[in-house]
Amino acid sequence: MTQSSSVQSVIEQIGRLSQEEKAWVREWLDREGEEKEEEQGGVSKTGVRFKIVGVDPKTAAAMEWIREHSMEHTGEWLALDGDVLIATGKSFKEVTEAAKAMGALLPLYHFVEPASEYPFVKAEFNGLLS
Repeated sequence: MTQSSSVQSVIEQIGRLSQEEKAWVREWLDREGEEKEEEQGGVSKTGVRFKIVGVDPKTAAAMEWIREHSMEHTGEWLALDGDVLIATGKSFKEVTEAAKAMGALLPLYHFVEPASEYPFVKAEFNGLLS
């Protein structure tokens, strides 16, 4: 992320503050962050408080990869480390073992469902509707 000259100036000025003043700035920034989170959160219909949080960049990259490439792996389990495919296979166990063998830390696992012939459940009513 590129910093503007004004941000760099503020950082330099904060660097010259005493530890006590830096602690005050840190508390102020934390309060500002909490206020922003409250603005982005709310109360659900059931009365439960919630906050909207950002998606981990690694997870976002994995989800983007899945969106772009999943149809190449129909009916397979995938293990991704960010936007890097590290293992594929027909069983979850096979893929998790391969990911562990590669030393992946907390990969995202995803099963690619085969495309459905129908966008709904096909049901036969044996003449009940006639």
